[in-house]
Amino acid sequence: NTLGKIAHGIDDTPVTTFASVALGGGVPLLVAPAMHAHMGKSPAVTENLALLQRWGVEVIAPQAAEGEEKLASPEEVAAAVLRRLSDSAWSGRTVTVIGGGSREPIDSVRSITNESTGDTAVALASQAHLRGARVELWLGAHTARVPPYLRVIRWRSVRDLAALARARVTDLRASDLVIVPAALADYTTSPEPGKISSRSRPSLSLRLDPAPKLLPLLRSLAPPPTR
Repeated sequence: NTLGKIAHGIDDTPVTTFASVALGGGVPLLVAPAMHAHMGKSPAVTENLALLQRWGVEVIAPQAAEGEEKLASPEEVAAAVLRRLSDSAWSGRTVTVIGGGSREPIDSVRSITNESTGDTAVALASQAHLRGARVELWLGAHTARVPPYLRVIRWRSVRDLAALARARVTDLRASDLVIVPAALADYTTSPEPGKISSRSRPSLSLRLDPAPKLLPLLRSLAPPPTR
């Protein structure tokens, strides 16, 4: 109801009046809708949202849960507001952050990893997002909490990350900045298929071979540095 009133200039509540004044005065306007899932698919609602977006209104997407389009979290709303108000030089630029730790598989359930938390990668990606950048976070093993507003692509092992980089080479080269605070393994294994039985093999020896060095690959795929 409120979205429809804003879209059609009906100023009969404080909220719709403030929205109308903001639209007329060139003040940034964000809306965070919430509704039943079927209502969100109504042609009237979708057309009203599309109209507001054409006017420059930013729509903070609701969260789909329990058959409803629930209001975005306070964290997501606050991040959207800070991002919209940012006048940083990074506004509108593209940033790729590659972080977390690698997990080198031993078998289908075991792996060798490190103590990386992913904190640095998540913090850098979050700050770039709040400064208006378009951010993609490539994240390996981590314990850090990831804010819901970040776009995350998961990777597991050094080989996984190499394959991801080659598959997303167009995105890497389109980035204005690629940051790699990842904890990458120096050694990897030749994983055995399935699960190794501890009953039939009470002791186990692992052969560790040098892992591929990814920084040279990432440098070759990322845009050249500028001064």
